[in-house]
Amino acid sequence: MMDTKFCTSCQAMRSLEGGVVRQTRGVPRWICQPCLEKKSPSIYRNQSGTPANVAKIMAGLYARQR
Repeated sequence: MMDTKFCTSCQAMRSLEGGVVRQTRGVPRWICQPCLEKKSPSIYRNQSGTPANVAKIMAGLYARQR
């Protein structure tokens, strides 16, 4: 069984391997290895707003206004 812990940076359960505890504003936080390497994807990033999808939606909206 792989041990996991909640990463306060990416807000996800991650493997303990490579993670560290850091002081942030005087509060200790555990941060996973991908976040330390700045390689973890943001959970707040828009997944459906690709340029092709946005162009298609905009074209549909502008076509209705005419």
